Amino acid sequence: MQALFQDLQKFFRCFQPAVLKILRYGMPIVLGLFASSAVCRLLTGTLGHFDKMLRLSSELFVCGKEMLSAVAVCALLLQMFYIAYAYDHGENLHRDEK
Repeated sequence: MQALFQDLQKFFRCFQPAVLKILRYGMPIVLGLFASSAVCRLLTGTLGHFDKMLRLSSELFVCGKEMLSAVAVCALLLQMFYIAYAYDHGENLHRDEK
């Protein structure tokens, strides 16, 4: 289990700084959409019309799913391009190993 955590840590360390910024600034938006969807679902029927709140909750959830895929795909695609560039030029991907 400890080796798995070390491999995950090594995996995230090789991310390009631009990829980390995409994930750092995109994920709070996604989490906010999912949280607002959950709040709408909890307040359905008590704070507004039942059907409207249910529809708003489902729309926020769908928007959160689409934003998650947009952020994740963009970050992983950029990382794949970086890995291909580093492989072609013989660069070391891991910043901690010199």
